[in-house]
Amino acid sequence: MSTDVSIYHKKTTEAEDNPAYDINPSDWMDEHKMADGALPLAKLTTTGTPSSSTFLRGDGAWASPSKSAHTYVIYKIGSTYYAVKHDGTILSNSNLETGLMPDVFTNMPNGGDILFKNEAADGDYSIAQRIDMSGLDNFNIYGERGARIFLAASRPEVPANREIFYANGLTNSKIKGLILDGNYANSSAWTGVSAYGNIHLEGNCSNVDIEGNDILNAAMYGVFVSAYAGDTIENVNTQKNRFVQGGMWNSIYYLVWDAAGYGIKGCDISFNDVQDFCDIGICVGQALGGTVENVNVHHNRIHNGNLSATLGSSNPPAIFGIRFEGVVKKSSCHNNHGWLLRQGWADDAYGSNNVVHDNTFANDISGGSGVDIIQVMGTAEKIYSNILYNGKAWAAGIHMYGGTNVVENNTITKTGGSDVVGITEHPDFDPNDNVYKNNDVRTCDYKITLADGTGQIHSGNLGNGD
Repeated sequence: MSTDVSIYHKKTTEAEDNPAYDINPSDWMDEHKMADGALPLAKLTTTGTPSSSTFLRGDGAWASPSKSAHTYVIYKIGSTYYAVKHDGTILSNSNLETGLMPDVFTNMPNGGDILFKNEAADGDYSIAQRIDMSGLDNFNIYGERGARIFLAASRPEVPANREIFYANGLTNSKIKGLILDGNYANSSAWTGVSAYGNIHLEGNCSNVDIEGNDILNAAMYGVFVSAYAGDTIENVNTQKNRFVQGGMWNSIYYLVWDAAGYGIKGCDISFNDVQDFCDIGICVGQALGGTVENVNVHHNRIHNGNLSATLGSSNPPAIFGIRFEGVVKKSSCHNNHGWLLRQGWADDAYGSNNVVHDNTFANDISGGSGVDIIQVMGTAEKIYSNILYNGKAWAAGIHMYGGTNVVENNTITKTGGSDVVGITEHPDFDPNDNVYKNNDVRTCDYKITLADGTGQIHSGNLGNGD
């Protein structure tokens, strides 16, 4: 303790007890000045017990430092990043992605977690290349509200590094509550600073939740989950995130490449808000082998704003809401709400036994020709209880390419234009054994048009004269 303590005596003792005595400040003198640090701790009025592991609070109490509920808390002061462990250990580095975070991961106990503090006063958490979490197990990473990780303008033009979080193998983990900004400039071509995928998981990943993040300005993919030869992606869930320009290609993309047996299974994509994308909002697919099975896409809001006008005619957006590509089986698309789109949902000829129900889709993107709102190329699909708003000439509410499908209890409403189609079968495919029941196509110019296939059944459809 360092302060000046002065002890004063009056120059005279005359009439000290006299209340009328006129005390003049000039009558006081500095007799003694206490030396700095001369007051021992024992002389202070305190509570608690002082020790090497306690500190003196402002209220005079000796207390132990409070421990964080998180294994590591990440924060930034000036240009330096710090990681404070719950036991008081402090790591620091001027480089977040290749300096501090590898040290944190090396010292992370099983079941540990990380909290990124919101350090708005000191700028964002700026990185020049991806943060690699490969091989971690039983690990969670959280963001305090407002904490943003941002790709700096100096990042290298190496596609493999165009990610914010990357993992080749991640299990029993969570990424939650962060703002992940890929620094894409909203131009008409994929050039310059941008994220390949703000979050990219590949290899064998299981039991991972990507939840409650703001995923912004990604060039190609907002969340990219991919399985390659021999890999399995299982129970990797993307939920309750907000995507704003979350991918010039796909905001959410689950993809199998050459995977043997099951590639992706048992995943949930739900309650996301997906907006301002250029190609596909949510895509679940397979290419060159492998299988996607038991993936549920539900309760998402998928819509486009003014991105199409910004991009211009040099890069016209496809703007498909949800697509199942390749061998996608026993999966579902339900209770999604999509607008300012060209297409709501479509599958591939190799798809089967999928269920599409209780969605609301509109092909109401301004400009350009319309695309069928629901396009069915697979077999044994069930399409029911969807509400579709069709305002494009020669676009169908539901367009059937495949056979042995069931289409029932859907409502297709014409919202403008002419030559609007309710339900149609493609004449070049002549699908067989499709069932159409209790659909409402009353407002459409062309109600239900069947091809030259066999075994079609239609009954109880409103407006079709059944």
